[in-house]
Amino acid sequence: MRLNEMPLKKATVITDIDWSALPPEIGRRLRDLGFHKGAEVELQHFAPISRDPIACRVDRILIAIRQKEASVISVKDPDAAPEPALSEKASSSRSTVGQA
Repeated sequence: MRLNEMPLKKATVITDIDWSALPPEIGRRLRDLGFHKGAEVELQHFAPISRDPIACRVDRILIAIRQKEASVISVKDPDAAPEPALSEKASSSRSTVGQA
């Protein structure tokens, strides 16, 4: 899912950014503003008429970016089931071992 396709007010995490699709100065600016893999992001609102730019929260900063820039930012689907933590996976596999 791309950042510009996100539902409003649902927090998620950036999984990838296609830096090659952005001009170098825009990519540098986005990095400086906190856009990186693993950063928490939440779409806050769209511009009233054209829906461009969009306002999003990255970590604790509210930033307006263009739809074109948001379209190269991949995020986890916020409505997808969360993956179990590593410790939960390990404990569930141990609890079933040796049981018949």
